[in-house]
Amino acid sequence: MKKWISLLLMVLCLAGCGVVEESDNTLWVISEVSTSDGMNYQAEIAASTIRELYPEVEVTLELLPTEKSERERYLKQLRTKILAGEGPDVYLLPTSADLIVDADKKNHTDTLTVEPLFADVTQAMYTGIFADAAKLYDADHALNTAGLRREVMTAGVVDGARYVFPLRFDMPIVLTEDSQYGDQSLNTLARLAVDTGDGLLAAGLELPRDTSAFPKLFDYEAGELLVTMEEIQEYLTLYQNWYALAAPVENSILGPIEEGLREKYNSFFHDFFPDVLQELGISVTRAYWGSVNQYIAMGDIHWTAQGFPVYTTTLNSLLDNAILEQAMEREFQETPILRSDGTVGAEVTYWGAIGAGCQNMEVAWDYLRLFLTEDYQWDGVRPRTDRSHDNAYGGASEIQNMGLVENSWPVRDNGAIAHLFKTFQYRNYHLGRTAKDEGIRRAAVKAIDFLPDGCDSVLECTIDEVRFPIYLPEDETLAAALSLLNNADGTPTDVDTAKLAEDVYQNLWWHLAEG
Repeated sequence: MKKWISLLLMVLCLAGCGVVEESDNTLWVISEVSTSDGMNYQAEIAASTIRELYPEVEVTLELLPTEKSERERYLKQLRTKILAGEGPDVYLLPTSADLIVDADKKNHTDTLTVEPLFADVTQAMYTGIFADAAKLYDADHALNTAGLRREVMTAGVVDGARYVFPLRFDMPIVLTEDSQYGDQSLNTLARLAVDTGDGLLAAGLELPRDTSAFPKLFDYEAGELLVTMEEIQEYLTLYQNWYALAAPVENSILGPIEEGLREKYNSFFHDFFPDVLQELGISVTRAYWGSVNQYIAMGDIHWTAQGFPVYTTTLNSLLDNAILEQAMEREFQETPILRSDGTVGAEVTYWGAIGAGCQNMEVAWDYLRLFLTEDYQWDGVRPRTDRSHDNAYGGASEIQNMGLVENSWPVRDNGAIAHLFKTFQYRNYHLGRTAKDEGIRRAAVKAIDFLPDGCDSVLECTIDEVRFPIYLPEDETLAAALSLLNNADGTPTDVDTAKLAEDVYQNLWWHLAEG
């Protein structure tokens, strides 16, 4: 299981070499950097499979560069080739501009922020960039397409043409022990917290800093923006009031932790590394976690330990929470978080497509389809570390990095849970650490062998709309507007929300028009 090493040797990183020149016997695959046991690993395994099936075909797996100036030059060249019909044969790309990569420390990751190749995948589907692979998909009876999440797969279809294949997705969910908070939109829960002055309810929520909480944004075919300035301003006002209530609670939890870490670092490093104290102090400030939600996600506390009546998370963390639910002998309600119009929404996190100029459609499909098979979808194609002799891990195998592939849920979710529980056995040690209790850790080891009741409920819901996230320059995003609404302590600023809403609206309109 050392094949990932060959990836590092074979992938072209494009250090001034220009884009790949194709021939009829070449399969050119474009992807992004990932963790060594993530999508890059799977992409190389798939490339090796195609080389065995088609010895005459040269498979070139190419990772986009991440250094800013180099990436800008390369993307300009690549986009020119794509528009000329000479682009890659296969696209294998995440939708996020934040790439999760290996860190120096084992089981930890770093994040690289880059400009995506496509600012809007849905827009790209209307431009003739991708090939229609509907016939290949429909004729592939061995793939068992019935096991793929239909609503998610439909996100890659335009007028019956299947241009893009979602490979992973995610959706927001709410965890609670009180049924009154289930099946409600984030906006509704945030308004309830503001109206009642419930700081714990506010702090347990995490309002998104993007447009994912809004109803459908665009009618791409008609070229219309569907969200209004009034809706944007309403969200800005709600966010400002919610954060003013949540921030003091978050500070009361994270403040003592920050102070304790500072004291720890000061006492430990004072005599040996006095020059780095300032840097260490910065690294453990509240900004290190960002919010209580982020602190919980890092595995240091459980949301119920702080008395939160609700906790917003995503489908990606469903198994973690289900295991702890059983280990702690608690019963949590897990329901999808509704968008502001009451609909259930999800987002594609990773996708694949065949380029319109591909000369080897069958070969390209044989490569791409692998990522929709059970082994690839359910983490079967990932390296493992043998922990069978480590009592702390309960005799389970351990995947190198924590979490699912690309930190998102498989589109083949029919039957996924039973298989994913097997690969999640390595998490029992970390799950026990979350509870800060040796008894809970032992219970987690035991609980992981059983499928928890109710774990399927959130998966059985109908998703009303699945979208691809859009990319805007940082200063044009909704997040940029939200950053102006509150001071660090949560107190509201006197910023003009109507003007901010107009700016956000215009930026969305220009994004649609420029596409």
